Amino acid sequence: MTDFSAQLLGRTEKALNAILDRLLAGIEVTEPQWVALTLTVTAGGAPADVVTARIADALKVDAPAARRRRGKEAPARPHGGWRVAAGGGKKGAGRGG
Repeated sequence: MTDFSAQLLGRTEKALNAILDRLLAGIEVTEPQWVALTLTVTAGGAPADVVTARIADALKVDAPAARRRRGKEAPARPHGGWRVAAGGGKKGAGRGG
């Protein structure tokens, strides 16, 4: 049986980050962008301030920095939810929708 020590968790995180960096390099997305996008997409319609707090916590940044990061990933809907178009584009941007 393996003990889950801080050292094992640290090594695992480094290995996974190396894999993630390699995958993201092909599409020119940084790890912070991926984190913000993932938290935005999985928010399940949570209000923008809740998503911002999650991004700030995950990226270890203040709320204004998280808000800027959130705004770059996907625009908030008027009711506080989120939308991300398939294929990575912003839904409704210049296409009449």
